[in-house]
Amino acid sequence: MSVTTADGKQVDGLNQAPFEPIAVIGMAALMPDATSIDEFWQNIIDAHVSIKEVSKDRWDPDIYWENGAPGNVTEGKTYSKIGGFVEGYEFDWRRWRQPPGTLPQIDPCQLWAVTVSADAIDNAGYGEGGKTLDRARTGVIFANALGGENRSESNIRVYSAEMRQIAIDNGATPEQADAMVEKMCEGTPRIDEDTMPGELANVVSGRVANLLDLQGPNYSTDAACASSMAALLDACRLLQTRQVDTMLAGATDRCMEAPTYAKFSAIGALSPSHSTPFDARANGFVMGEGAGVLLLKRLSDAIDDGDDIKAVIRGVGGSSDGRGKGITAPSQRGQVQAVSRAYAQAGYDPSTVELVEAHGTSTKVGDATELSTLSLLWKGLDGGDHIAVGSVKSQIGHLKAAAGIAGIMKACNAVYHATIPPSAGFETPNPTVEWDEIPFFVPTKALDWPKPESNPRRAGISAFGFGGTNFHVTLEEYVPDYHAELVTEWDGRWDAYAGLASDSSLKPTMTHEELKAIEGGMLLLSGESVDAVKSKLTAVSFSGTNFDDDPKGVRLSFTLPEKWSYETSDAVRMAITATSWAEFNKRKDLALKAMDDQGKWGFLMSQGILITSDPAMPNEAKVAHMYPGQGSQYVGMTNDLHARFTGVGKVWEKADITMVDVLDGETLSSFVLRQNLSDDEKKEAEHKLKQTEYTQPAMLTADLAIEAALNAHGHKPDMVAGHSLGEYAALMSAGILDMDGALRAAAARGTEMGSVEIDDKGLMASVTAPYERIAEIIDEVDGYVIAANKNSPKMTVIAGETAPVKEAMSRFEAEGFQTVALATSHAFHSRIVAPANEPLRRFLENLDINWPKIPITSNVDGGWYPMDDGTDSKTAILSKLAPQMASSVEWTSQINSMYEAGARIFLEVGPKRALTVFASQILEGKPAIPVMTNHPKAGGIATFLSALGTLALAGRPPKWPSRDSPHLTPGFRAGPIEAHGALKPSTPLRERSKPLPSKGGDVVTQTVSKSPDNYLDPDAAKKALVGELIAAHTGYPAKFCQGNVDMRAVLGMSDDQIQAVITSVHARCSTDPDWDITVAKTPGDITRWITSAPQSVITSRATKLDDRDDDPYVVTGISLGLPGGERVFDEGNFEKLVRGETCISEVSDDYKQRLLDKNLVRLIKGRDGSVGMEAAKEFGDIPQLAGIKSAFDPEEEFGIEAKIAAAWDITTQLACAAGLIALRDAGIPLTPVEQVGKGGLRLIRSWQMPSAYRDRTGIVFASCFAGLQMSAKHAKQNGDDGEGCFDRRYLFQILNMGHSQFAQHVGIRGPNTTINLACASATAAFGVAEDWLANDRCDRVVIISADDVTGEDLWEWIGAGFAASGAASTNNVIKETALPFDKRRNGLILGMGAAAFVVERKSESDARGVQPIAEILGTKISNSAYHGTRLDVEHVAQTVNEFVGEMENRWGLDRHQIAPDTVFFSHETYTPARGGSAQAEVKALRETFGSSTDSLVIANTKGFTGHPMGVGIEDASMFYGLLTGRIPPIANHKEVDDELGNLNLSKGGDYSNLKYGMRFAAGFGSQIGLSLVKKFDFSGERIDKKKLFAWNQSQAGTKNLELRVLKNKLVAYVDGENNLHGGIQGDEYATPSLIEAAAAPVVVKQEKPVEVVTEKPLPAPAPSPAPKPVAAPSGDTTQIVIEVVVNHTGYPADFVELDQDLEGELGIDTVKQAEIMADIREKFSLPVDEDFVLADYPTLDRKSVV
Repeated sequence: MSVTTADGKQVDGLNQAPFEPIAVIGMAALMPDATSIDEFWQNIIDAHVSIKEVSKDRWDPDIYWENGAPGNVTEGKTYSKIGGFVEGYEFDWRRWRQPPGTLPQIDPCQLWAVTVSADAIDNAGYGEGGKTLDRARTGVIFANALGGENRSESNIRVYSAEMRQIAIDNGATPEQADAMVEKMCEGTPRIDEDTMPGELANVVSGRVANLLDLQGPNYSTDAACASSMAALLDACRLLQTRQVDTMLAGATDRCMEAPTYAKFSAIGALSPSHSTPFDARANGFVMGEGAGVLLLKRLSDAIDDGDDIKAVIRGVGGSSDGRGKGITAPSQRGQVQAVSRAYAQAGYDPSTVELVEAHGTSTKVGDATELSTLSLLWKGLDGGDHIAVGSVKSQIGHLKAAAGIAGIMKACNAVYHATIPPSAGFETPNPTVEWDEIPFFVPTKALDWPKPESNPRRAGISAFGFGGTNFHVTLEEYVPDYHAELVTEWDGRWDAYAGLASDSSLKPTMTHEELKAIEGGMLLLSGESVDAVKSKLTAVSFSGTNFDDDPKGVRLSFTLPEKWSYETSDAVRMAITATSWAEFNKRKDLALKAMDDQGKWGFLMSQGILITSDPAMPNEAKVAHMYPGQGSQYVGMTNDLHARFTGVGKVWEKADITMVDVLDGETLSSFVLRQNLSDDEKKEAEHKLKQTEYTQPAMLTADLAIEAALNAHGHKPDMVAGHSLGEYAALMSAGILDMDGALRAAAARGTEMGSVEIDDKGLMASVTAPYERIAEIIDEVDGYVIAANKNSPKMTVIAGETAPVKEAMSRFEAEGFQTVALATSHAFHSRIVAPANEPLRRFLENLDINWPKIPITSNVDGGWYPMDDGTDSKTAILSKLAPQMASSVEWTSQINSMYEAGARIFLEVGPKRALTVFASQILEGKPAIPVMTNHPKAGGIATFLSALGTLALAGRPPKWPSRDSPHLTPGFRAGPIEAHGALKPSTPLRERSKPLPSKGGDVVTQTVSKSPDNYLDPDAAKKALVGELIAAHTGYPAKFCQGNVDMRAVLGMSDDQIQAVITSVHARCSTDPDWDITVAKTPGDITRWITSAPQSVITSRATKLDDRDDDPYVVTGISLGLPGGERVFDEGNFEKLVRGETCISEVSDDYKQRLLDKNLVRLIKGRDGSVGMEAAKEFGDIPQLAGIKSAFDPEEEFGIEAKIAAAWDITTQLACAAGLIALRDAGIPLTPVEQVGKGGLRLIRSWQMPSAYRDRTGIVFASCFAGLQMSAKHAKQNGDDGEGCFDRRYLFQILNMGHSQFAQHVGIRGPNTTINLACASATAAFGVAEDWLANDRCDRVVIISADDVTGEDLWEWIGAGFAASGAASTNNVIKETALPFDKRRNGLILGMGAAAFVVERKSESDARGVQPIAEILGTKISNSAYHGTRLDVEHVAQTVNEFVGEMENRWGLDRHQIAPDTVFFSHETYTPARGGSAQAEVKALRETFGSSTDSLVIANTKGFTGHPMGVGIEDASMFYGLLTGRIPPIANHKEVDDELGNLNLSKGGDYSNLKYGMRFAAGFGSQIGLSLVKKFDFSGERIDKKKLFAWNQSQAGTKNLELRVLKNKLVAYVDGENNLHGGIQGDEYATPSLIEAAAAPVVVKQEKPVEVVTEKPLPAPAPSPAPKPVAAPSGDTTQIVIEVVVNHTGYPADFVELDQDLEGELGIDTVKQAEIMADIREKFSLPVDEDFVLADYPTLDRKSVV
């Protein structure tokens, strides 16, 4: 989409993604002459103007104003002194508990924002006594461009000292100077702790969030005069991304001080007299002030909650002017972009909008530019009064940052009250606007707004700001039926985004008529008799309007299949096809009348009613697809199928991609897929389609498109044949060629055939005669003539030299046989075109040619193309294909060959029916069914449906695509535009409107039914839990045991029962430590104490997006398995590497001999790039060193049952073992799955993830050679299971299933997958984990990795492969071979290993008391598309540099600053230099880090382990290194490689300064994996076992629990002493005896009243010595304390009480509390108490007793 501006410039970039509708459910305003939204609206419809002269209490016009004009005003003066002012406002400090003494320091902008926000919540019905607002999910965004007036006024007080000094320097006495300063500062804000936050623009939103207790995001926006729109846009985004559920979006602006007037006067922007947008008198804008806010929800939520929806926001378009005339000049391009983008988001045309609230600042040029912009977009309307345009600035002035919100609220009210509002002051239209040519008018009175014919009332609002920022908002009235459908669509879109299947987001693209043209369905019925079928047909009926007449009516395509009742085995079978309901009903009636007479079945077939009593074809009968060639083409072929079936469209798209180059930029579809052409257009298209270079690829594409439609219905061939050109379609269907190759071959074939230069190009003619007679005649004719196409026994095409062919034609005609000369450029399939064979063959040899996957017959001889016989496929296929163009087409033989091979159904897959006729003639009298699928006369859809019906009756019923099937195009599924869209009203708005009263009266209101029952209480889970616990003690229903009912007095609970409830809640929930639960009286007190309910109570989960700024992605568990040593999984594996101990050893002679027996020819690579080949003849020629697996017993070490482990490949065994250790390291215990016997004996069957984690945990399995070990082993043993039978476990052992097998073993049900980026696999897995977390697929990911290529079964294969490629070293001395970064490096050493990692959100590990090891800052996966084994050094460098740049931007890092604190874990495999890892990595580092490269610590472990392939050994070492501050050394490094430079190679040992880790991994196939991580600092134990134990108790719902380490797993035993088979096993980890869990708070006992008994008084005890009295000031202590508070806060004395909470009730922050306490100490001469803690004394009465 593009638009051209008035000056002829094209405007691009207008397309936008759809905008989820947002509901406005509340509004509030504080405007000039209006203290509420109702007053504001009444003023608008009354055309009340609120502009007046400034009062002297704001600023003195006598000082700052002069009688000037734009361009003629003294610097610092203003020529304007009018504006729209808010007067008489008073902040309700009592309601908000805001100390009145702080108010002068808080800018009115902030106070206004608080007031209107509270009013908007009230307006929406969520105020006091109304519905409950979920404040935890409510955010605030306010627009504010200039901050407010307080800042400039408080600055006077700051600058007054300088003014005083200037006065003295100029002769004033100090007394005079002081008096001047006092006068200057009179009435200005004080400079204290409240001043700065009181002036900051961002605190506008913060103040609202603070006082209204809103806990969603809060911030401010500044886009100059468009700031309100920016706030609205961000608020909508937060709602649409589900970060919040409710948003306050508003603006507040109070910058009307003299400096603002003076500065705008200097620009010449102000009017000195009036504001009259679009009027001839417009002379500049008038400033105004005010505040307004919208309360917003997603439309779906607003409907569900029964909210009173004022308007629905459908789009917010934004743009920037870019480089233009100036920073303040309007740009039509920018305005067009903003407006167009809003309607692109909304999905409707601007001309459906009948009200535009313009920016309209009352400047002639600006107003005219804006109307010109609108006229470009409101198309299809003649000049006239169609669209009302106005501006609220005519009434209240320009509110700057708040201007947009005023306009939005005006528009919301307009659609809500169905009223066109007036624009004040409009008398004489702006003469620079051609009003007669545009559809806009300016209403001067309020008008009734009749509802448009086909859409809701709609309005658009524009705002444009200094700096070239432009916004436009489009909104509409709420219409329940209309918007219910829209909500359903958007719910589907969100479900699709969140991973749930839905097609409700489809956008209609076709009209009703267009869809009717491709509609059509089929009814299948069957029974044991005609009567049975007839009875079923009679019963078929449909209700509701049908699609023929109603765009929303029932559709044939989706409804008829619902009535199918069909079995292929039934004796009588029927198919009725129809393309309209009228046609179906007609055919149904006809069938009911005629189907009893079998003699009429043939007639019924011609009417689309197929019926048969013949048995269906047996299952063994095969289906042959026949593809027609040149001659069957027609303009428009498959066009209707293209509109209906996705696969058809994809075929044409692929063809266009290929052919656009071949056809010099032209596409096939552009002249084939056409309809409704004029005669001239049709002739032009047909002429082009007859040209061979176009015909052949077009026909081939059409054949393949119809094949795609058949595939969509489950129909695929058993064998194929193509006629002439059609053979190329058959080649593709058989898998010999891909589509690109087939199309290019067809185009080349046509080009070569057409380019043959010869004097006699020959002639072709079709002859209808018996073949035997044809053969006799052409044999008798002198000259060259042959049977070129042996199509059938009755029809043949002859070809040859022109004269002999003509003579043959004369002979045939003389005998009465019909002949037709064919219009071809050459005599094809004859020696005439033989010169084209060789160039075509050369072309074909450059294509990928495969063995056929299904049988295919050949034109050349009628036999079969060869199948895979182990030879070269290209040579074999070309033996048949290359001569095809100049050879006869043996079609009759081909059909017979397929029939003999079992084909009985012959389906013509292409346009028209030539091959169907030929097959019928060839197979006449034989049991066969030839079927056509496409014919222009019957219609593409109708013919196709008939073919499906014929196939169904033949025993091959279709798989009918459902309504949501991806086989159907989105446009076909979505339905017609008319069912969703809108038509423009034909009658102008002014004529449809009627005047409304302009003065007085009640505000028009609209009543919307509310459904409070739909409200979802955010505390429902907490209340339910408390209710259930109390109900268990009292017997009352749980619903009764909630809220403010007294637990003792009403529910009759004892202190012990209340204590039991509190103890249970403490064990199961997170609680608020600041809430005093010991004095709980009601269930509501306990509910308030709970901060989060247990997992079992939570029934829904809010969708999260990438939230890592608030909740980092961290690594919390790692494991490491190495070759060598005693066991693979030794506890000290990492320290072994740090100490420099090798895991490599020399392999056995048996291992070596196995490699020699492979007869290896090694590739020898030199450092200079030279390459040679040598045969391996002795041990010194093959790899002799390796890292080999040591002891590893899955059952003994990890408790994996032997029979389970036996079904796993060694890679899976190692990976799963590593995963179990990583889970233990992350403090994630496995919980028991128990079976209880008859006697109550409990047996633990398995250990699985905690139930709270199962569905939100994912698994990634990283490995290069998973499954290959068992594949190789089975190959040696012929699959023997050891007992002489084929091993039933074979598939499980060889498949790459480590992810799913680990998931099954530990009960993880989240996403799981495998990844193979060769040797970069494990590093790349972190990228998958990062993506899953960012897209909220899960909360944690377990990465498991393993490879064992040096094991018994794989060594000889993988070792031989690396030896042959020249990558492996052949030395047998470790210190001379394992040489990372060393100049002597000449080849890698193979190794093995395993590693696993737990990556999760930090909030998840925090809950368990587990400190992270490191934070994942970012990952990257890339491919150089370069070479099988070598690295593209330049691309690697580019990729690393880009990745580090991305990390800098994302996290605010500086690569040079972090380099000294970073360890770089290298991929280095010590292969030869050229293209090797070291060369690529070092170049990448030097280009990325420059001179800082040498400060990086370079680490690598392959010198000790060998190359473990896809295992994350170096990834694990990086994390261990950051955790311990220790890094392994670079092995065996002696000789510096000058090409690499002076690298800071690790020497091993302590590197405690390291904060960052960077990992580079590379893999065969030019794979690249990168990650950057940051060390997570913590103090104390990494795992707080006390907290972990408490977390487990909460999950289990019981204290009776123990954590143990059992065979390398962390497990949780529940009630282990109670009849558990085998008792508790394993080593103690955390048990009640080791860890005393935090005790629940103890309830304060409530003493019962005791009756007082009067007795004789006892003698008084002797008095104790009195403490020494402290001197106190005279007067009552209470009064003195209150006076101190009053002095510090400004509260009146009668408002302050001693028992009020200072912060909670009086809003006194801790700084001011400290000042009050210091003042009290001073007044009472109290000593300083070093142990005094301010937080312990929240009230005045407690402070006063200190």
